[in-house]
Amino acid sequence: MRMVRRERRAFNAESKEEAVRLVKDLRNDIARIGAPTASGSILRRNVGSSYRRGLELDWAYRGIERVVLAANANWSTNRIAQFTDSSRGAPVVRRNVEPLLTPRFTSAHRVEVTPVSRVWVSVEGRYQSRAFLDNTSSPDRVLPDYYTLDATARLSLGRTSLTLRGQNLGDTRKFGSGAVSSSGRVRYFILPARALFVTAAYDF
Repeated sequence: MRMVRRERRAFNAESKEEAVRLVKDLRNDIARIGAPTASGSILRRNVGSSYRRGLELDWAYRGIERVVLAANANWSTNRIAQFTDSSRGAPVVRRNVEPLLTPRFTSAHRVEVTPVSRVWVSVEGRYQSRAFLDNTSSPDRVLPDYYTLDATARLSLGRTSLTLRGQNLGDTRKFGSGAVSSSGRVRYFILPARALFVTAAYDF
């Protein structure tokens, strides 16, 4: 394996930025290229050569009193050079295909606000670009892109705290993951629907 990691950091009293360039050239990589099991998991086998090349950015800003802004993003190009696919009948040689469930772009961002000392509020969003459901790069076996938004509010009163958590506030009706069965049938796992959770805690 050859891995090159290059970093650039910048800090000051208000913000922090970090950029990382990552290059991985892998030999004898163990990847999910086998046949699906009854539970839907993919068996791992020696895939030979593959690579991961990309750029990761991370940023945080604290220049506003009681407010924190943060975000990160990851762009990558990922390829399996060649492997023999025996998961569906006769063996097929696949070349220069994208690894399954490996999106090219992901991003997350959040805003944290503390309006008063006892109250804390956070809003977080996440985006993931489309990804392939198997190692064939077939356009009919794709997990579509999606975006979700969550939020958390916490009230602290001495040793007692009350937390309200909202997940998938936009009620995004897309798929969080998926797989392709041994018969070639595409199966998706839907994102959980909008939900609210309330938690009360007491610190003894």
